[in-house]
Amino acid sequence: MAFFVAVSMLASCRGVPLFSKRVDQSAFHVADADIVEKGEDAAPAVVPVEMVRVGVLVPLTGASAKTGEVLRNAALMSLFDIASQKLILQFYDTEGTPDGARKAAKLAISQGAELIIGPLYSKNVRAVRPVTHDADVGVITFSTDPSNLGDGVYTIGTLTSQQVEHIVRFACDKGYKRLAVVSQDNAAGDIVSMAAKAATDACGGTITKAAFYEPNGDFQAAVSPIMPKLLEDLETEREDEVKRLERAREQVAQGHPVLMKNEETGEMEERHMSSEQLQTLIDELKEKELQRDPFEFDAVL
Repeated sequence: MAFFVAVSMLASCRGVPLFSKRVDQSAFHVADADIVEKGEDAAPAVVPVEMVRVGVLVPLTGASAKTGEVLRNAALMSLFDIASQKLILQFYDTEGTPDGARKAAKLAISQGAELIIGPLYSKNVRAVRPVTHDADVGVITFSTDPSNLGDGVYTIGTLTSQQVEHIVRFACDKGYKRLAVVSQDNAAGDIVSMAAKAATDACGGTITKAAFYEPNGDFQAAVSPIMPKLLEDLETEREDEVKRLERAREQVAQGHPVLMKNEETGEMEERHMSSEQLQTLIDELKEKELQRDPFEFDAVL
C-alpha cells in the first residue's frame, strides 16, 4: 500500500488539495494544537479536480497470472483505503514477458498514464525502460535489481543487497557466524554473494562454504558438495569401496597396482601391495565405525 500512498502524495503536489473544505490560516498560530475551521456556514470553494492516471503493469495471463491477480486486488484495496477521487488506476497485462511488458507500457502511456507501477520481473523492467524514458514517464517497479534503478526508475521494495545485509546481521546477532552462501550463477547471484561477504566481514563472521546453481539447472547437484554426508551415504560409499577392492584381488595377485586414496592429498594413486595386505584393508574397512561429517557452517543464506 505504501506505493499508492506515494502516488496520492504525488497527486497532491500538483497544487490540488485532497479535500475541498478550506481552512482559515489566520485563525491559528504554530503553537496551536488544533486547526480551527473558518465558520460552519462558510461555503466550500469549488476547486477543479485534476485526475492522475497511473498505469499498473502486472501479469494477468501466463505462468504468473495468479501473482498478477493478487497484485491487482491489493492495488484496488489500497486505492479504496486512500479514497482519492482524482487517482485512476489503469491495469495492463504484461503476460509475464519482456515483449508483453513493453507493449503494455506503450499502451499505458498512449492512454494518458503519467506514472507506471510495475512490472514485476527484472527482465521486464529492462524492456519498458526505453519506452518510459522516451516518454518522460516515471516507473516504480516491484523488482529490487539495482541494475534497473535510476534514470526515472525506482523501486518500492528493499534492495537485494539490503535484504542480505539484514539477514546476515540477524544471523550474527544470534551467534551464527559461520555461513554458507547458496546463490544463482548469474549477475543476481553475484549481488547476493558480494553483499553476503561484505556483511559477514562487517560482523566478524566467515563464509565457509559457497555453492552456485543455474536458475533452470539441478539445484540438488549444485548444493550437495557443500553439505555434510549422511550416515546412509557413508554406508553406501563404504559398500562400494569394499566391492571395488574385492574385485582388485586378481590384479593384486598378478603383481599389478591398485588405486588407493592418499589420505593427505585426497587424490587417487596407484599402490603396490600383497594379497594379504589387500585383505587386511578390506577387513578394516568393513569394521570401521562410521561417523557423519560435521557441519562446517552454522547457517545457510
